[in-house]
Amino acid sequence: MTKPLFIVAAVGYIIAMIAAIWYIADWAFLYTDAILDIAMWWVFAVGLLLGSFAFLGYRSYYGSSMGLATFIISLVFIWFYPLGYTLWYTPLYFIGIFLEIIGVVLIGVMMILWGVSKIVVRNKTGQMGVTLAAGIIFIITGGFMCTYLFLLVGCIVLLPAAILGMTSLFLSLK
Repeated sequence: MTKPLFIVAAVGYIIAMIAAIWYIADWAFLYTDAILDIAMWWVFAVGLLLGSFAFLGYRSYYGSSMGLATFIISLVFIWFYPLGYTLWYTPLYFIGIFLEIIGVVLIGVMMILWGVSKIVVRNKTGQMGVTLAAGIIFIITGGFMCTYLFLLVGCIVLLPAAILGMTSLFLSLK
């Protein structure tokens, strides 16, 4: 049975990983161009949006209510940080600062929910170990992303979390 929501989510994980690598490279080379940074965070938001479809798939394919709740919360939480970062470069920068700080915390909470949802459905995926590992690493990623100071570390830890999450989704396609 083809599970198209999992394929969409895997593409989202790839896009989020590209944006995370972009962010890490931006920090490493201290290159801060406002337009490119704004584009990076919107690409990251789109990747997370597509990645959240995995949890809608958990509801559709496995009947997980936690998956549906995680999907709905993700739809709301994703947009705070890129919107705040965009407003940072406008006369409404004070609103941007507030949205950016709140957005980082919300993305961290969302990552923790992603991890918990993966742990909840691990028995139904047929790939218990990989899904459990992805869930644990997503929880660790969320913990780092909840604090603005460790956002860079969160993006680094997001890479193996997204790889394991993608692997668990592709292995669940059987």
